[in-house]
Amino acid sequence: MNVARCYIALGIAALSVVTASATNAVPFSRQQIAAALSGEGMHLQAEQVELLAPVTANASNPRLRLISIEPWGSHRMKARLACEDTSICLPFYVAINAEPIAAKVQTTTTKAPTQRTPPVLRVGVQATLKLRNATVEITLPVICLENGAVGQLIRVTSTDRKRIYKAEVVSDRLLRGEI
Repeated sequence: MNVARCYIALGIAALSVVTASATNAVPFSRQQIAAALSGEGMHLQAEQVELLAPVTANASNPRLRLISIEPWGSHRMKARLACEDTSICLPFYVAINAEPIAAKVQTTTTKAPTQRTPPVLRVGVQATLKLRNATVEITLPVICLENGAVGQLIRVTSTDRKRIYKAEVVSDRLLRGEI
């Protein structure tokens, strides 16, 4: 009989823990996620972020980190995020509408072409970046984070998404930068 009471007591304790954690769940907002991605250098607005499912945390305003980002359809990207403290939330995905980013970049780049030319590179496309200085030239594969026409400066990332570079568009598969 003592064993049965012990199991009942454990069941009630477990149920109270589950109930307590469910009541402390704080939903993430699109603004929080956009701010976290902007901190990673993406400069997003909340309207560009789409939550693919309701996402909650055990604390308000947890620090988020970008785990990965990849192309996902036309003018969209899929980003995987997680809380820096893994006990606060589970990793989750969001969709990013990249079209407004490209439109904003075309109007604010410093080396804009004199005529409005269509972009030769699009968000999510793989290209080759040639970095050089007086003595060294490095060639590496990159992924475009912005649309760009020949002569424009755009942001690109290494294929492991650990580095972001500013590079000038040379052709539909080639970019140029300085070390």
